[in-house]
This record gives sequence, structure tokens and C-alpha cells, in this order.
Amino acid sequence: MLKLYIKTLGKEFYLQHTGLLLFIFYIVFGAVEPGQMVTYHQTLIISICSSPISLSIFLLILSIYTLKCYWFINQKLALPIYQFINISCSVNKKEQIKNWAVLYAVIGQPVLVYVAIFACVGIIYSFYWSILIVITYYLMLLIGAAFFTYRSVNLRYIYRKKFVAIDLRKTNKPFWSWPLYYLLKSQTIMLIVCKILSFILFKGIIWMFADANQDLKVGLIAILAVIITHSVIISTVLKHERTQLSFLNSLPVSNGKRMLTRLFFLSCLFTPELLFYISYSSNSIYSILTGLMFCISGAFTLMMSIYFFDNDTELNPTFVFLFFIVSMFVILYQQILIFSLLLLIITTIYHHQLFFKSKL
Repeated sequence: MLKLYIKTLGKEFYLQHTGLLLFIFYIVFGAVEPGQMVTYHQTLIISICSSPISLSIFLLILSIYTLKCYWFINQKLALPIYQFINISCSVNKKEQIKNWAVLYAVIGQPVLVYVAIFACVGIIYSFYWSILIVITYYLMLLIGAAFFTYRSVNLRYIYRKKFVAIDLRKTNKPFWSWPLYYLLKSQTIMLIVCKILSFILFKGIIWMFADANQDLKVGLIAILAVIITHSVIISTVLKHERTQLSFLNSLPVSNGKRMLTRLFFLSCLFTPELLFYISYSSNSIYSILTGLMFCISGAFTLMMSIYFFDNDTELNPTFVFLFFIVSMFVILYQQILIFSLLLLIITTIYHHQLFFKSKL
């Protein structure tokens, strides 16, 4: 069963998160000059080992990544295509937990590799307690995620009250609020994890380039990280709309109103990050306008790409990767406002075509 888990769930995880993982890899390794890379990471790991606060932040990052993996696996297990996983219930409990733990270790390889590097540097500089804490904590995360996944597979017929739930049943829900209501009601954990990860990436990028003195390019790179982080949420919302709300196509809603509804939803979704960006931009009108345009047009482009590739549920990993590469070059060459306007024009035309072909 383990090989089947890896070939299905493991492969699907990396396909869906290609853009995010590549972006994190670039920030961790590509943002530093090759000649300073070893010294930079050595200094970073030593500072983590020697500071309880830095160590706590590192453990928090491990927790968020593992929680994101756990949420992804459990979301996939709820789909009919993964009903074959129920066969694993015939295996004894210890073997099931072991298989799930190994699967989480496989999809957590990026973190596992850095933990190994962390351990090697810690041994060289005699930070044995820090190494023990990190390794023990990460093993506990893997076993904990595996145990709760085992419970969800074997005891899914037992009603369990949601750990986090927001009751919005008694409130009026206008048309534009339906995607937000779905996220708050049915995808609460995913939304919280995504926002925490987005905040860490945004602040981490700003912190890494603190000597840039509020450079516009740094803020835009942080916005790019935010967009890619939210790509899973965008895909999930659109999947819900196309599978559970197909009747929307027959509603008497004009093309303009439908598009404005999508743009307003994206604006609400990115409001916390945009507020952070505005505070970073020091009230520069041009910087704020550029960041807002890039954030909304970039997220809307990812949403429309699902229709373009005729995929009902998932973002195309190749497109996300190309979007990341092109956006990075455009940011570095300081042409992001023109690029954002171009994206918005193209997606508007495409949205218009889809509407009159009754695909929206």
C-alpha cells in the first residue's frame, strides 16, 4: 500500500505545489550569492540553535508545513477517486500508521533535507540539545499526522465535531460572498494554514532583504509569494463552484457583474497581505497601485488558467512555474505595472469569451 500511496497522493502533492516549492527553494538558496551560500546557511542555523526564539519560529514552520500536508491528504481522501484507500483498513493499526508516517516523510522531503543539514551543522558546532529538540519534534509531527490520518480513514463513519468552525448560517449571503462563505464554512483549516504560511513568507522575504530600504522589487517578490501560496485556495474555490454550484451558469448575472464578483472575492481574500504590503510601501501611491494590480491580476490569471487548460479541479503546475519565472524577470526589470495591466486585459477578454460560450 505504501508504494500506492506515494504514486498517487505523493505525486499529486508535488504536482499541485510545484510553484510554491520552487519559490521557497529560490528564496532559501537562490536569493543568496553562490559564494556566500554556505556561510549564509551556516550562520542562519547557528543563530537558530543558539536562540530559543529563533528555534521556536523554526519549529513553527515545521508545524505549518506538516499541517498543510495533513490537510492536503485528508482533502484528497474525501474524493471518490481515492476510495481505494479504504482497503488499507484491513491492515493492522501499527502497519497503517507506519505507512502514513513514511508518506508524510516523502512529501515532506524539502523540510527533511533541511533538517538533515541543520543536524549536521549542529553536530559540528556542538548544539546537541537543539538537534535533539528539532528531530524529536519533527518525528512527533510525522507520527501525529499519521495517527490522525489513520483515524480519519478507519473511523470516518463516526461523527466528529469540527475543531474549527464558523457558523454563518443565520447571515444573509449575497452572490459575491458565496466563495468566502465556502472557505469560512468548509475550508477553515486550509484558510488558516494558508494565511499563516503566507504571512511567514511575506515577512520572511521582507526580513531577508531588510537592507534594500523598502525597495519596490522586494515588496513585489513578497506579493508573488503570497499569490503562489494562495493558488491552492483559488483552485479549491473554483473546483467547488464548478462541481457543486453548476447552476450559476443559468443565473441572470451579466458578464461584467460575474467578473467583478470574482475580482472582489480575490480582493477580500488578499486583504491582510495587501495591508501588510501597503504598510511596507510607506504610502507611496505608485508602489501601492503596482502591488494591488499585480496581486489581483496575477491571482485572476491563475484562476482563468484552470479554464484555459480545460482542467476542472487543479492548476497546471507547468503554468504556475512559468508564471513564477516570468513574474520574477518582470519584477527585476521593473515592468510589473505594464505586465499586470496586460494580464488583466488578456484575462478580461478570455473571461468574456468563456461567458458567451456558457462555460462560466
